Amino acid sequence: LVAAAIGYSGPKADRVVLRLLQSYVVRPAAPAASTGLLRSLGTGLWHLPWHVYSYFFRSADAPLPELADRSLQVLLLLTQHLPPTLFPDGAIQNAFLQSLREVGDASAESSDADAEQGQCRTAQLSFRKLHDAIAASLLEQEGAMVLLYLLLHGNKEFLDHTLSRADPDTLLLPILRTLYQTASLRPNRLYMLLIVVLMLSQDEGFVAAAHAVVLPSVPWYKERILHDITLGSLVVVVLARAVQFNLTSLHDSYVHTNCLAALANMSPSFRKLHPHAARCIVSLYDLLSRKLLKLSAAQAEMDGGRETAVAVAEAAAHAEARNGGVGSPRA
Repeated sequence: LVAAAIGYSGPKADRVVLRLLQSYVVRPAAPAASTGLLRSLGTGLWHLPWHVYSYFFRSADAPLPELADRSLQVLLLLTQHLPPTLFPDGAIQNAFLQSLREVGDASAESSDADAEQGQCRTAQLSFRKLHDAIAASLLEQEGAMVLLYLLLHGNKEFLDHTLSRADPDTLLLPILRTLYQTASLRPNRLYMLLIVVLMLSQDEGFVAAAHAVVLPSVPWYKERILHDITLGSLVVVVLARAVQFNLTSLHDSYVHTNCLAALANMSPSFRKLHPHAARCIVSLYDLLSRKLLKLSAAQAEMDGGRETAVAVAEAAAHAEARNGGVGSPRA
Protein backbone atom coordinates (compact mmCIF):
# COMPACT_ATOMS: atom_id res chain seq x y z
CA LEU A 1 0.00 0.00 0.00
CA VAL A 2 2.79 2.42 0.92
CA ALA A 3 4.72 1.48 -2.20
CA ALA A 4 1.65 2.24 -4.28
CA ALA A 5 1.26 5.58 -2.53
CA ILE A 6 4.78 6.56 -3.60
CA GLY A 7 3.62 6.43 -7.18
CA TYR A 8 1.27 9.35 -6.52
CA SER A 9 1.91 12.30 -8.76
CA GLY A 10 2.42 15.79 -7.43
CA PRO A 11 -1.22 16.97 -7.67
CA LYS A 12 -2.54 13.85 -5.96
CA ALA A 13 0.02 14.12 -3.17
CA ASP A 14 -0.87 17.81 -2.78
CA ARG A 15 -4.52 16.94 -2.22
CA VAL A 16 -3.69 14.19 0.28
CA VAL A 17 -1.34 16.42 2.31
CA LEU A 18 -3.76 19.34 2.24
CA ARG A 19 -6.65 17.17 3.38
CA LEU A 20 -4.62 15.73 6.26
CA LEU A 21 -3.50 19.19 7.36
CA GLN A 22 -7.07 20.49 7.20
CA SER A 23 -8.28 17.62 9.37
CA TYR A 24 -5.51 18.37 11.86
CA VAL A 25 -6.35 22.08 11.99
CA VAL A 26 -10.15 21.88 11.99
CA ARG A 27 -10.33 18.81 14.28
CA PRO A 28 -13.70 17.58 12.99
CA ALA A 29 -15.98 15.68 15.32
CA ALA A 30 -16.40 11.94 14.99
CA PRO A 31 -19.21 10.90 12.64
CA ALA A 32 -22.49 9.95 14.25
CA ALA A 33 -23.19 6.27 14.70
CA SER A 34 -25.29 4.76 11.92
CA THR A 35 -28.67 3.24 12.78
CA GLY A 36 -29.18 0.84 9.89
CA LEU A 37 -28.58 -2.85 10.56
CA LEU A 38 -26.59 -3.55 7.41
CA ARG A 39 -24.59 -0.36 7.79
CA SER A 40 -23.84 -1.16 11.42
CA LEU A 41 -22.66 -4.65 10.51
CA GLY A 42 -20.50 -3.29 7.72
CA THR A 43 -18.98 -0.65 9.96
CA GLY A 44 -18.29 -3.22 12.67
CA LEU A 45 -16.54 -5.55 10.25
CA TRP A 46 -14.56 -2.65 8.76
CA HIS A 47 -13.26 -1.55 12.16
CA LEU A 48 -12.79 -5.06 13.56
CA PRO A 49 -8.98 -5.15 13.06
CA TRP A 50 -8.64 -1.79 14.78
CA HIS A 51 -10.76 -2.87 17.73
CA VAL A 52 -8.71 -6.06 18.14
CA TYR A 53 -5.46 -4.09 18.04
CA SER A 54 -6.81 -1.54 20.53
CA TYR A 55 -7.95 -4.29 22.86
CA PHE A 56 -4.49 -5.83 23.15
CA PHE A 57 -2.16 -2.85 22.74
CA ARG A 58 -3.99 0.17 24.18
CA SER A 59 -4.43 0.89 27.86
CA ALA A 60 -7.94 0.58 29.17
CA ASP A 61 -8.26 4.21 30.22
CA ALA A 62 -6.66 5.68 27.08
CA PRO A 63 -9.15 7.56 24.90
CA LEU A 64 -9.51 6.71 21.26
CA PRO A 65 -7.44 9.01 19.05
CA GLU A 66 -9.40 11.71 17.28
CA LEU A 67 -9.50 12.10 13.53
CA ALA A 68 -7.08 15.04 13.80
CA ASP A 69 -4.54 12.91 15.67
CA ARG A 70 -4.85 10.10 13.15
CA SER A 71 -4.43 12.58 10.32
CA LEU A 72 -1.18 13.81 11.88
CA GLN A 73 0.07 10.24 12.29
CA VAL A 74 -0.70 9.40 8.66
CA LEU A 75 0.97 12.59 7.47
CA LEU A 76 4.15 11.85 9.42
CA LEU A 77 4.08 8.27 8.19
CA LEU A 78 3.88 9.34 4.56
CA THR A 79 6.55 12.03 4.85
CA GLN A 80 9.09 10.47 7.24
CA HIS A 81 8.68 6.76 7.84
CA LEU A 82 8.64 5.26 4.37
CA PRO A 83 11.10 2.37 3.84
CA PRO A 84 14.41 3.47 2.24
CA THR A 85 14.12 0.51 -0.14
CA LEU A 86 11.45 2.46 -2.00
CA PHE A 87 14.10 4.94 -3.11
CA PRO A 88 16.98 2.73 -4.29
CA ASP A 89 18.49 5.06 -6.86
CA GLY A 90 17.43 8.40 -5.43
CA ALA A 91 15.64 9.28 -8.65
CA ILE A 92 12.18 8.96 -7.06
CA GLN A 93 11.38 11.61 -4.47
CA ASN A 94 8.82 11.46 -1.73
CA ALA A 95 5.96 13.43 -3.28
CA PHE A 96 4.21 13.84 0.09
CA LEU A 97 7.26 15.41 1.74
CA GLN A 98 7.71 17.71 -1.25
CA SER A 99 4.05 18.73 -1.07
CA LEU A 100 4.39 19.53 2.63
CA ARG A 101 7.34 21.77 1.83
CA GLU A 102 5.36 23.58 -0.86
CA VAL A 103 2.12 24.16 1.03
CA GLY A 104 1.20 27.83 0.75
CA ASP A 105 -0.66 30.30 2.94
CA ALA A 106 -4.25 30.72 1.77
CA SER A 107 -4.41 34.22 3.26
CA ALA A 108 -1.30 35.40 1.37
CA GLU A 109 -1.42 36.60 -2.20
CA SER A 110 0.67 34.88 -4.86
CA SER A 111 3.95 36.61 -5.57
CA ASP A 112 4.66 38.33 -8.88
CA ALA A 113 7.49 35.87 -9.57
CA ASP A 114 5.12 32.94 -9.29
CA ALA A 115 2.63 34.66 -11.55
CA GLU A 116 5.27 35.35 -14.21
CA GLN A 117 6.39 31.70 -14.11
CA GLY A 118 2.81 30.49 -14.33
CA GLN A 119 3.00 28.74 -10.96
CA CYS A 120 -0.13 28.39 -8.87
CA ARG A 121 -0.05 26.53 -5.59
CA THR A 122 -3.05 24.25 -5.32
CA ALA A 123 -2.27 23.16 -1.73
CA GLN A 124 -3.08 26.14 0.47
CA LEU A 125 -4.49 26.62 3.93
CA SER A 126 -4.38 29.27 6.64
CA PHE A 127 -0.91 29.34 8.18
CA ARG A 128 -2.32 31.26 11.12
CA LYS A 129 -4.71 28.42 11.99
CA LEU A 130 -2.04 25.79 11.34
CA HIS A 131 0.42 27.65 13.57
CA ASP A 132 -2.12 27.92 16.38
CA ALA A 133 -3.16 24.26 16.06
CA ILE A 134 0.45 23.10 16.34
CA ALA A 135 1.11 25.39 19.31
CA ALA A 136 -1.99 24.08 21.09
CA SER A 137 -0.81 20.47 20.69
CA LEU A 138 2.86 20.79 21.60
CA LEU A 139 2.43 19.87 25.25
CA GLU A 140 0.53 16.63 24.58
CA GLN A 141 1.68 15.47 21.15
CA GLU A 142 5.24 14.67 20.23
CA GLY A 143 4.12 14.46 16.61
CA ALA A 144 3.18 18.14 16.69
CA MET A 145 6.81 19.03 17.41
CA VAL A 146 7.94 16.87 14.47
CA LEU A 147 5.45 18.60 12.17
CA LEU A 148 6.62 22.01 13.40
CA TYR A 149 10.23 21.08 12.69
CA LEU A 150 9.39 19.83 9.20
CA LEU A 151 7.55 23.04 8.36
CA LEU A 152 10.17 25.39 9.82
CA HIS A 153 13.03 23.51 8.18
CA GLY A 154 11.48 22.78 4.79
CA ASN A 155 8.74 25.34 4.16
CA LYS A 156 10.24 28.82 3.91
CA GLU A 157 6.85 30.49 3.65
CA PHE A 158 5.72 28.96 6.94
CA LEU A 159 9.05 29.91 8.55
CA ASP A 160 8.59 33.52 7.43
CA HIS A 161 5.04 33.51 8.76
CA THR A 162 6.20 32.20 12.15
CA LEU A 163 9.03 34.72 12.46
CA SER A 164 6.82 37.65 11.47
CA ARG A 165 4.07 37.04 14.00
CA ALA A 166 3.56 39.58 16.76
CA ASP A 167 2.72 36.90 19.34
CA PRO A 168 5.86 34.76 19.75
CA ASP A 169 4.54 33.58 23.12
CA THR A 170 1.90 31.45 21.37
CA LEU A 171 4.61 29.10 20.13
CA LEU A 172 7.47 29.68 22.56
CA LEU A 173 5.59 29.20 25.83
CA PRO A 174 4.58 25.55 25.19
CA ILE A 175 8.08 24.85 23.85
CA LEU A 176 9.72 26.32 26.95
CA ARG A 177 7.29 24.58 29.28
CA THR A 178 8.15 21.23 27.66
CA LEU A 179 11.87 22.02 27.65
CA TYR A 180 11.61 22.89 31.36
CA GLN A 181 10.96 19.19 32.00
CA THR A 182 14.35 18.19 30.60
CA ALA A 183 14.82 15.37 33.08
CA SER A 184 11.72 13.51 31.85
CA LEU A 185 12.13 14.08 28.11
CA ARG A 186 13.26 11.42 25.71
CA PRO A 187 16.45 12.38 23.82
CA ASN A 188 14.78 12.62 20.40
CA ARG A 189 12.12 15.01 21.71
CA LEU A 190 14.71 17.06 23.56
CA TYR A 191 16.81 17.36 20.40
CA MET A 192 13.77 18.44 18.37
CA LEU A 193 12.86 21.13 20.90
CA LEU A 194 16.38 22.54 20.93
CA ILE A 195 16.62 22.55 17.13
CA VAL A 196 13.38 24.51 16.87
CA VAL A 197 14.56 27.04 19.48
CA LEU A 198 17.88 27.33 17.65
CA MET A 199 16.15 28.03 14.32
CA LEU A 200 13.91 30.68 15.88
CA SER A 201 16.84 32.33 17.67
CA GLN A 202 18.58 33.04 14.37
CA ASP A 203 16.10 35.81 13.53
CA GLU A 204 16.81 39.10 15.30
CA GLY A 205 13.27 40.36 14.76
CA PHE A 206 11.77 37.30 16.42
CA VAL A 207 14.15 37.64 19.39
CA ALA A 208 13.32 41.35 19.70
CA ALA A 209 9.60 40.53 19.64
CA ALA A 210 10.18 37.94 22.37
CA HIS A 211 11.86 40.56 24.56
CA ALA A 212 8.90 42.89 24.00
CA VAL A 213 6.38 40.40 25.45
CA VAL A 214 6.05 40.71 29.24
CA LEU A 215 4.62 37.77 31.15
CA PRO A 216 2.86 38.63 34.42
CA SER A 217 3.80 35.25 35.91
CA VAL A 218 5.08 31.78 34.98
CA PRO A 219 3.12 29.33 37.16
CA TRP A 220 4.87 26.20 35.85
CA TYR A 221 8.33 27.46 36.83
CA LYS A 222 8.91 26.00 40.31
CA GLU A 223 12.42 27.17 41.29
CA ARG A 224 11.21 30.64 42.20
CA ILE A 225 8.33 33.01 41.59
CA LEU A 226 8.78 35.01 38.40
CA HIS A 227 6.82 38.24 38.01
CA ASP A 228 6.86 40.59 35.02
CA ILE A 229 9.51 38.65 33.13
CA THR A 230 9.93 39.09 29.40
CA LEU A 231 9.57 36.10 27.13
CA GLY A 232 13.17 36.56 25.96
CA SER A 233 14.40 36.45 29.57
CA LEU A 234 12.39 33.28 30.15
CA VAL A 235 14.10 31.67 27.14
CA VAL A 236 17.48 32.55 28.71
CA VAL A 237 16.43 31.07 32.05
CA VAL A 238 15.20 27.79 30.56
CA LEU A 239 18.20 27.35 28.26
CA ALA A 240 20.68 28.09 31.06
CA ARG A 241 18.87 25.61 33.27
CA ALA A 242 19.06 22.99 30.51
CA VAL A 243 22.82 23.52 30.15
CA GLN A 244 23.39 23.15 33.89
CA PHE A 245 21.28 19.98 34.00
CA ASN A 246 23.18 18.60 31.02
CA LEU A 247 26.55 19.26 32.66
CA THR A 248 25.54 17.47 35.84
CA SER A 249 23.38 14.62 34.53
CA LEU A 250 23.08 14.04 30.79
CA HIS A 251 26.61 14.86 29.59
CA ASP A 252 25.29 15.16 26.03
CA SER A 253 27.47 17.33 23.81
CA TYR A 254 24.60 17.85 21.32
CA VAL A 255 22.36 19.38 24.01
CA HIS A 256 25.27 21.50 25.21
CA THR A 257 26.08 22.82 21.73
CA ASN A 258 22.51 23.70 20.75
CA CYS A 259 21.69 25.49 24.02
CA LEU A 260 24.85 27.60 23.93
CA ALA A 261 24.38 28.33 20.21
CA ALA A 262 20.83 29.59 20.83
CA LEU A 263 22.05 31.80 23.69
CA ALA A 264 24.83 33.14 21.47
CA ASN A 265 22.32 33.94 18.71
CA MET A 266 20.10 35.82 21.15
CA SER A 267 22.85 37.70 22.98
CA PRO A 268 23.09 40.70 20.58
CA SER A 269 19.37 41.36 21.09
CA PHE A 270 19.26 41.11 24.89
CA ARG A 271 17.17 43.98 26.24
CA LYS A 272 16.11 44.62 29.84
CA LEU A 273 16.92 41.16 31.11
CA HIS A 274 15.04 40.01 34.17
CA PRO A 275 17.30 39.91 37.29
CA HIS A 276 16.84 36.14 37.55
CA ALA A 277 17.85 35.71 33.90
CA ALA A 278 20.98 37.78 34.52
CA ARG A 279 21.81 35.66 37.58
CA CYS A 280 21.36 32.50 35.51
CA ILE A 281 23.85 33.78 32.93
CA VAL A 282 26.40 34.67 35.63
CA SER A 283 25.88 31.32 37.34
CA LEU A 284 26.28 29.50 34.04
CA TYR A 285 29.47 31.41 33.28
CA ASP A 286 30.81 30.53 36.73
CA LEU A 287 29.96 26.86 36.26
CA LEU A 288 31.56 26.71 32.80
CA SER A 289 34.64 28.55 34.06
CA ARG A 290 35.14 26.09 36.90
CA LYS A 291 34.67 23.18 34.50
CA LEU A 292 37.23 24.70 32.13
CA LEU A 293 39.77 25.29 34.92
CA LYS A 294 39.32 21.74 36.16
CA LEU A 295 39.85 20.29 32.68
CA SER A 296 42.84 22.57 32.12
CA ALA A 297 44.42 21.45 35.40
CA ALA A 298 43.86 17.80 34.53
CA GLN A 299 45.37 18.33 31.09
CA ALA A 300 48.37 20.14 32.57
CA GLU A 301 48.85 17.32 35.07
CA MET A 302 48.77 14.78 32.26
CA ASP A 303 51.25 16.83 30.22
CA GLY A 304 53.47 17.24 33.28
CA GLY A 305 53.37 13.51 33.88
CA ARG A 306 54.45 12.85 30.33
CA GLU A 307 57.32 15.34 30.65
CA THR A 308 58.42 13.70 33.92
CA ALA A 309 58.33 10.24 32.34
CA VAL A 310 60.40 11.47 29.40
CA ALA A 311 62.95 13.08 31.74
CA VAL A 312 63.23 9.89 33.83
CA ALA A 313 63.72 7.80 30.69
CA GLU A 314 66.43 10.14 29.41
CA ALA A 315 68.20 10.12 32.80
CA ALA A 316 68.10 6.31 32.91
CA ALA A 317 69.56 6.12 29.42
CA HIS A 318 72.40 8.48 30.33
CA ALA A 319 73.13 6.51 33.52
CA GLU A 320 73.20 3.25 31.62
CA ALA A 321 75.58 4.75 29.06
CA ARG A 322 77.96 5.98 31.80
CA ASN A 323 77.94 2.66 33.61
CA GLY A 324 78.65 0.80 30.43
CA GLY A 325 81.61 3.06 29.65
CA VAL A 326 83.21 2.59 33.10
CA GLY A 327 82.85 -1.18 33.27
CA SER A 328 84.12 -1.93 29.74
CA PRO A 329 87.49 -3.73 29.43
CA ARG A 330 90.46 -1.73 28.21
CA ALA A 331 92.32 -2.75 25.07
